[in-house]
Amino acid sequence: MNIDKKTLILKAAAKRFARHGVNKTTLYEIARDLRIGKATLYHYFNSKLDIYHEVLEWEKSLYIKDIKAILDNNETSLVERFIEYFNFKEALDEKYKLLYDTILLLLIENNQEFEMKFLKSIMEGEEKTIKLILTKIYNKGKTVMEPALPMFLVLQSWGLLFEKKLYSISLSETSNKLNTIKMLYKTLEKILG
Repeated sequence: MNIDKKTLILKAAAKRFARHGVNKTTLYEIARDLRIGKATLYHYFNSKLDIYHEVLEWEKSLYIKDIKAILDNNETSLVERFIEYFNFKEALDEKYKLLYDTILLLLIENNQEFEMKFLKSIMEGEEKTIKLILTKIYNKGKTVMEPALPMFLVLQSWGLLFEKKLYSISLSETSNKLNTIKMLYKTLEKILG
C-alpha cells in the first residue's frame, strides 16, 4: 500500500468535504482534483463514506498532535499553555473546518452513530493529553489533582469554541464575550496557578 498516495487522497478529500460538504462531494471530483482515475480511489477505499471516516480520523490525529504540542511547551507557564489551547480551540473552524462542521452537525442532530463515537474519541484524546500534562505538574507539587479537572478543561474549551458562534448571532456586545474570557482565564489561574 502506497501511504503517500493514500495521504494525498485524504488531503484532497478533506479539502473537498470541507468546502462542499460530504453529500455534495463525489468520488469523481476527488479523483479529478488529484488527476487520477476513480478506480484508484477504490484501490485504497471502499466508498466515499469510507474516505470520509478516514479523513475525520486523520484530521483528529493532526488535531490531537497540535494540542499536545501546545500543552507540552515548557517554555511558557501552565496557565499560558491553557490560554493558547483555548485560543487554538476557538479557531477550530478555520484550521479544522471539517471537524468543526461535523461536531456542529452533531449538536444540531445527534443521530449519526459514527460521528458521535468520533466526537467522544476526540474528547477522550484531549482529556488524555491534558491529564498527562497536569499529572506531570501535580506530581512535582504536594497537591493532588482533582480527577475531573482534565475533562472540565476539555469541556470549557469546547464551550469557548461554540460561545464564539453564539456571540456572533446574539445581540450581546462583544465586551461581554471579553469579560467571559477574562473570567475563565482568572479561574484557570486559580485552578492551575
